Amino acid sequence: MTEDRYYAVRMLWVRDDEIWQSYQEMAKPVLARHDVRVEHWLETDKIVGEGMDKPDLIVVTSYPSRAALEAFESDPDFKKASMLRDTSAKLLTVTARSGLP
Repeated sequence: MTEDRYYAVRMLWVRDDEIWQSYQEMAKPVLARHDVRVEHWLETDKIVGEGMDKPDLIVVTSYPSRAALEAFESDPDFKKASMLRDTSAKLLTVTARSGLP
């Protein structure tokens, strides 16, 4: 039996590696506190799609529920970290629940 989780897929275009590294260090304890799992960390090779720039990273994370994702994103420590993320990278996020039985 599989565990139901709520997912976020993030495409990132990193503009400043040093600030990005600082963001990751600040975010790690917050992820652990909210039971956020990094399911996949992908460095992109190529992209197929007209008018689309290839992201540097695709990160798939999962949460116990949608409410858990919202609690994570509302965490004051994550809000501080996300300022670094937003300074260092362009971000596109898609959230979804598992649709498989």
